Amino acid sequence: MLLESGIVISAGHSTMTYKEAQYYFSKGIKLVTHLYNAMTQFGHREPGLVGATFENEAVYAPIILDGAHCDYAAASVAYKLKKDKFFLISDAAFLGRKVANFKWDSFDAHLDNGFYGNEEGNLAGASISMEEAVQNAFNHLHVSADEAIKMATCRVASAINMEDQVGKIKSGFPASFVTFNDNLSIIETLNYNLI
Repeated sequence: MLLESGIVISAGHSTMTYKEAQYYFSKGIKLVTHLYNAMTQFGHREPGLVGATFENEAVYAPIILDGAHCDYAAASVAYKLKKDKFFLISDAAFLGRKVANFKWDSFDAHLDNGFYGNEEGNLAGASISMEEAVQNAFNHLHVSADEAIKMATCRVASAINMEDQVGKIKSGFPASFVTFNDNLSIIETLNYNLI
């Protein structure tokens, strides 16, 4: 019912097995919530949600590309397997690393060496911006600037069924542009209001 209503469902933060994941993928779920994190990992006897994602060509796999949520080598493996179904996500708790400590109800996060963690020693959200994620894709996955930009734009739009509304420079799409130099060390956003 949710899928038929146009709601995008993402599998993640889950203990589902490989078999369970493939079952739900066959029902129409085509997205996982940031690959590798808080989900059953790939093993040679139980491939888990990660293995099911790798095997299923229709499933999109976003990555928090900050070097903490997954090693850059693990991200590289995922990219080689998922190709155009691989995209970048920020999952940032606070951008710019301006908040050092935060507590709300039972959730706590404190900034340590550029990463947010909680009192139990687990990651508590990311601190990475999409600009940094794109730069990390270029620098650590060794993809072209064009490919890194696609990982943050049109692939995301396709994953959430909005490719006919955002993610491209095209007539009728929002006039929001990003400019960058050849090695992506400088990225700036330009926004235009339509009159």
